[in-house]
Parts: sequence; C-alpha cells; structure tokens
Amino acid sequence: MIGLKQQMHSKTDNTTIIGNAITDLKTQITELTRNNHKMNNTIAVLNHKHLTLQSAFNAQTIELLALQNRSYVLKDQLNRMQSLQSIHQLQDLQNIQSDITTLKSKTDALRSQELARQQDLVAMYNDIKTSKNELDSFQMYTNQSLTDLHINTEASLEKLDQKFNMTLDSRLLQTVSNEGRKVAFTACDATIVGRIIQFTTIKTAVGVNLTSFETTGLFTCEYAGLYHISVSIMSRASDDHFAIYKNENYIVKTYTAMHDLHQLFHMSTGIAGIELNVTDLVHVDTYGELASVFGAYSCLTIIKVH
Repeated sequence: MIGLKQQMHSKTDNTTIIGNAITDLKTQITELTRNNHKMNNTIAVLNHKHLTLQSAFNAQTIELLALQNRSYVLKDQLNRMQSLQSIHQLQDLQNIQSDITTLKSKTDALRSQELARQQDLVAMYNDIKTSKNELDSFQMYTNQSLTDLHINTEASLEKLDQKFNMTLDSRLLQTVSNEGRKVAFTACDATIVGRIIQFTTIKTAVGVNLTSFETTGLFTCEYAGLYHISVSIMSRASDDHFAIYKNENYIVKTYTAMHDLHQLFHMSTGIAGIELNVTDLVHVDTYGELASVFGAYSCLTIIKVH
C-alpha cells in the first residue's frame, strides 16, 4: 500500500513536469506573437512616412509648375521688350533677364530637391519592401517553429507518458513482488559499541544482505512492509535498560530487574511490530545508560510478516 502511494506521488510529479513544459511553450508562443505585433507597428510607421514624403513631393511639383508658368510669362515679356530701342526699355530688359536668371536658379534648386525627394521615396520603398520580406520570412519561420514545437511537444509528451506507464507498471510489479518476499534473520553474540548493541554472529538469514549490519549493528530495510522484531538480552547488572529503535526514535524499551549479588544473570526481552519503509534503520541501543551484556545468550530476530 505504501509503495502504491509513493507511485501516485511520482505520477503527480510527472504531471507537474508536463504542466511546466506546456507553460513554457505558451510563453514562447506569446513572445513570437509580441514580436509579430512590433513588426506590424514598424511597417505602419514606414507607411506613414511614405505618405508624408509623397505629400511634400506633390507640393513641390505644384510649386515647380507655377514657377514654370511664370517663366513662360517673363520670356514672353522679354521677347516683346527686345524690340524696344530705348535705354529705359533696355534697363527693364536687364532686370527681366536678372529675374529670369534668379527664377532659373530657383527652378534648378527645386529640381534638385525633387530629385532628392524621389531618391528618398525610392529608398523608403526599398525599406518597406525589405521590411515586408523580412516580416514574411519571420512569419514563415514563426509558423514553422510553432509547427515543429507542436510536433516535438506531442512527441515528448507521448514519450513521457510511455516512460511513466512503463515505470508505473515496473513499480507495481516490484511492489507485488516485495509484498510476497521473505525476509528474516537471527543474529547473536552481542557486544556494546558506544551505545549500539551489535550482534556479530548471524545464525540464520533469508532474503537479506547483512554485510553492513555485522559491522555497525544497524539493519537497513530493503523491502518495505510490516516487520516483527524481538530482542533478548542477558545482563549481569541490575536495572540495565535497552531499547529497540526505528531511525532515531525508540519503539520499545525494556530493562533487567533488580537483583542481589547472588543472582549473576538476568534476561530482558523486547518485542515490537514496526512498519518499515525502504532505507529505514533498526537497531538496539542501551538507551543512553551504562549496561553489560552477556553476548552468547543475547540475540536479535527480525522477520518481515507482510
């Protein structure tokens, strides 16, 4: 049952990972949409500038036409004055010629400005065309990226789902196998190291690795389940305390009864049923008090009952 709960928690974690991946995809799509909006704004600004320059160009064209008309009038007047012989008429003619020269200079300046405007319009048109091409390319890239992202996401989600199902099936099979697994051992010849009572001689062992236990006195649970634990300690002293620990917490505490000097040895026994998970530790401790142990008659038995 504990193994199934752990698997359900694992599935919840995988679901969270998938949710985070989808959230990241949505963020990327939002960023691409924002970039597309910025490009559209840029094109709108360029179009506005183009209209402004076009209006200025039209105004310059109208002014040029007006100047050309005035030039035609002045030329006509000049032709008429050329036939006059008086000095006064000649002076007027010179003034008119000067005006014509001035008008010609202005006309040339306007033509230069018109040429510059045309060049600006051509450059702006090229910029707009380039921007449109870039926008089209970006749009194609965005669409392709979204398509690839969708395909890759679907493939990744499918792989994650397959992997999760395989892992779940494997863990379910492992759980069923662990629930029916036999685990039991008995160890004797106790000795006290620090506070921990070590049992150095393995009498029986079924389905369990006791290499670490023999040197440390700590039993490490490899298969989760319900365990029956019993310990018998023979002690020479009176009122010696012993306890069965799960990890850092004692479960059962026992002690040897008070006796006089003529009674050399006494037995104390502790029994406990403990639910263990994988990597939980079980050991026998002197409960922080001085104790003496007669090792040959002191044993620990641990049996997985379910």
